[in-house]
Amino acid sequence: MDRRFLHTALLVLISGSASQAQFVCTTMPPLNPPCITGVYNEGMERPLSTSAAGMLQARGFRHFNPSRRRFVGDVLTPPVLVRSGTASMETPHSAAFNFAGFDTDAFDSSPTVLAFYNPVYNYGCGPAPATWSVWVNVPASNPFKFKRAGQKWEFKRANTSVYEVFELVPIGPEINNNTGHTNGQWQQLTYTLTQADFDWKFNFYNDGPEQDGLGTPWPTPPIMADLVHAVFGTVPPGETETGTIFWDDITYAQPGFAAGDPVEFWDDLFVQGVAKVDATIPEPSIPVFLNGTRLGYPCLAGDDSFDIVDIFDQVSTTASFPLTWSEIVASGYVRPLVQAEDGQSAIGTSLIVQPSFKPAGLPLDLVPVMSRADVTARVRIPADRDLNAVPVLFGTALRTNNFKVSTQGNYDGRATVTGQRDYSADPVPGTTTFTMTYTWTASQNITLDASATGRGFDAFRLATLSSMLANVGLGQYDARFVAVEDLSGNVRTVEVSETPRGVYLFAAPQPTGVGRSFWLYQDTGATFNPLSPSIEVELTSLTGAAGALGVQGFLSSSTNPTDDSLSLWLEWTGAPATINAGTQITATFTVRATDPTDVGDVDHDGDKDCTDVAALVALCGQSESALTFNAYADMNFDGQINAADREALELLTGACPASGCSAAPACPGDADGSGQVNFDDLTSVLGNFGVLTTPFGPGDADGNGAVNFDDITTVLANFGVSCS
Repeated sequence: MDRRFLHTALLVLISGSASQAQFVCTTMPPLNPPCITGVYNEGMERPLSTSAAGMLQARGFRHFNPSRRRFVGDVLTPPVLVRSGTASMETPHSAAFNFAGFDTDAFDSSPTVLAFYNPVYNYGCGPAPATWSVWVNVPASNPFKFKRAGQKWEFKRANTSVYEVFELVPIGPEINNNTGHTNGQWQQLTYTLTQADFDWKFNFYNDGPEQDGLGTPWPTPPIMADLVHAVFGTVPPGETETGTIFWDDITYAQPGFAAGDPVEFWDDLFVQGVAKVDATIPEPSIPVFLNGTRLGYPCLAGDDSFDIVDIFDQVSTTASFPLTWSEIVASGYVRPLVQAEDGQSAIGTSLIVQPSFKPAGLPLDLVPVMSRADVTARVRIPADRDLNAVPVLFGTALRTNNFKVSTQGNYDGRATVTGQRDYSADPVPGTTTFTMTYTWTASQNITLDASATGRGFDAFRLATLSSMLANVGLGQYDARFVAVEDLSGNVRTVEVSETPRGVYLFAAPQPTGVGRSFWLYQDTGATFNPLSPSIEVELTSLTGAAGALGVQGFLSSSTNPTDDSLSLWLEWTGAPATINAGTQITATFTVRATDPTDVGDVDHDGDKDCTDVAALVALCGQSESALTFNAYADMNFDGQINAADREALELLTGACPASGCSAAPACPGDADGSGQVNFDDLTSVLGNFGVLTTPFGPGDADGNGAVNFDDITTVLANFGVSCS
């Protein structure tokens, strides 16, 4: 998604004086309403007066330099172009001025009015987009050769000072195949902005400097929009300009919110946040707050609650803003996505960001009832930067550095939970990282399920990955490899078979602990969401949950690709039979989403090369039960890593210098591979004694990867055997 779907703007920082008189909207006489929600005299049909000079000025507009009202029947050159009605506005070229145009910042000084013709901007309901459109026509007889034309949007406060400025400049020598004109055809310029497009700066200047000891607070928000229609630029010495532009039918609207409308609440040029309603979410919508202010309230007469907070992040060095995190705040799910270099991303595996537990005699309480979500978004500039230097506004120093989403929930009166996800780390193509933490508090004694399966089978989950595995052959899956890091740091990766279904993945939870991770890996064979990521969840700290931890999973009976049929979770296997009221568990996790990787890409670095062959060789001889088995090295998915897998991988990578990865020798006890079991084999064992090697490597007579007394026993038990 390209963030510029809303606008293409040049930001200019302009501070205003607070000493000017304060103007407010008043009730206007008929046909003279400067304090309006739209554009007064939008087609320039009303002249300022009926005098010759007054006919060349449009009522409600301020004219700059040679701009003039044109009307049917005038005798001026070039001939007037009118889109509707009998009048339009012309901004002709002029050698005397580098800037010309007109705007709505005309002031009516009559005692009963005292107000501007600038349309009203409702800042408090500002997340609703404001849209300004104007029709333009550049005659073929008067093309632009050097100057440019477009819209300049000035938001002003009640004291008339400028709050923020945006420019859209699409007209110039390059238009219409570099002819510099529209060939007498009318074209519409449309510019849309939301309050989020400049709120980040208001937040910075009011919150950042006060905390950092820099600058002064940014003055109060705007109440009106000055719509400037401009021609500007210089003409090189010895050259002449010919361009003339006609303007007509100007419209401006800032519609109010309706329940269910999405709200773009943040956009700092690097990160964009949008709150929206999604009818497919079964849980009730909840209110969402930005820096303590409720989104939509009090602008909505009805419900202003939301289900999802989508976070878009700029791909470095591009203008693309793909969806990078999707917070389903109504239920406590997060979908981390991975950015591609071309600005694409795809949803896939979700993470449930708070505990789940199964009270005795009741179903698993998977997610709490959420009550509210809070977004914190601030901009910070390092203290050594000059706040008055415009270039600082466009540097990476301005990036939001504490974009966080916090939620609150309740488990039917049994427990409460507060949690926070910190999205401050800047994602890069191929990797998205964030941290999450929560505090879960038991409100009453909770007796956990004590079924025959016991702990480790949904009694108390600390965090859950929720994914889809419907049909491998059709590519209908989000992930199909599971990895668990044990207490010693060994990582075992296994393929999840699509059958049987309705079963737990492991006969017993796989032991793990603080500082260890578990993964759901996505490979490149998926076609349902081909860019959906692999997800790693690392438990970085845990208090209040003493005892063993383990990883368990479940593959449900559903083969519907819209269902989350595969889940993997961290379970508190040492949980007591009853959790006492007041028990408080605080956990922090680091979550990493990475690109899907091919089978054979053993190290998950995005390619298959000799490094992967070497990694495969190091695993040679292992079966799925081995502590470090890696299914990405099992090229034929037979549950064994052997010479056949190396050969398959080398067909993809080419010959590699790594050695080993042979099948077990024909002669048990043949430690040197000579085809004979004799004293040379004992010499090989003793010469490599204590060494860890690849299975059946030098001295490894029994193929367990370690050279020790067991290998001497194997040689002696087969001494004298010949297999050559």
